[in-house]
Amino acid sequence: MRRAGVIDDDSVGAHDHVCFVYAERAEWRAAARSFALAGLDAGQRVLIVAGPGEEHWWTEDDALGPAMRTGRAELLPQRAAYPDDLVDPADQVAFYRQATERAVRDGFGGLRAFADVTGLTSTPPAVDRLLRYEQLVDAYMDGHPFQGLCGYDRTAVPPADLRLLACLHPSASPGYAPFHVYADSGRLRLAGDIDYDNVELLAEALRAVGLPSAGPPLELTGTGLGFVHHAARVALAKLAQERSGRIVLRGGPSVAKRLSDMLGLDDAGLEVIV
Repeated sequence: MRRAGVIDDDSVGAHDHVCFVYAERAEWRAAARSFALAGLDAGQRVLIVAGPGEEHWWTEDDALGPAMRTGRAELLPQRAAYPDDLVDPADQVAFYRQATERAVRDGFGGLRAFADVTGLTSTPPAVDRLLRYEQLVDAYMDGHPFQGLCGYDRTAVPPADLRLLACLHPSASPGYAPFHVYADSGRLRLAGDIDYDNVELLAEALRAVGLPSAGPPLELTGTGLGFVHHAARVALAKLAQERSGRIVLRGGPSVAKRLSDMLGLDDAGLEVIV
């Protein structure tokens, strides 16, 4: 099971896909360095995606500078790592997949990358592409030796977008993701708490991952859930109806099954298995 939940400055390096929200560049620099050093300690290659004018942060760093000279770390300017602003999110995942495979061929345990992706949120269509990318790259991380730290400047990204982006990471800065939707062992896992105020956020997050319009049931693993408001179960049933299919929620609070039966949600497209 992947590690999920709220991170702090001391634990950022222990997680594998993190949404780090900051207000000052110094915060981002400290978190990125901590994440990178944890990767070096674990025998991974570190890929540094440097923002404009910030290459010297890393080339002059007393740990990462020497690591770059020996091939344990590599640096790319942001425009080189994200040349087309995620016009095709799958292409960006392929970029990291190839870098991960190359790191493994070179004898490393995998690849650990960090990038400030605030600039990829400039328009609503750009945010939609970024949401899709975060879901796709998280699915790749599940089962592959690739880990990533995504930076978001809260002074530049609308709060609603930040919350949605944070929810699509297994781990996030405090105060942004009441729950998490992420890949785990080939399935989508829900973790955290879903109260009444977060029901629409849940629906938006699941739409962002690309619910199929037909085919077999969409299976969600809910063993990481704490509290689930009954309105969230109604929302899941409505999502199932939108796609003319079924959603299966496995695990989670035992009361979810009883309430779903009482509300007749199985007939509406939601099956809860505890």
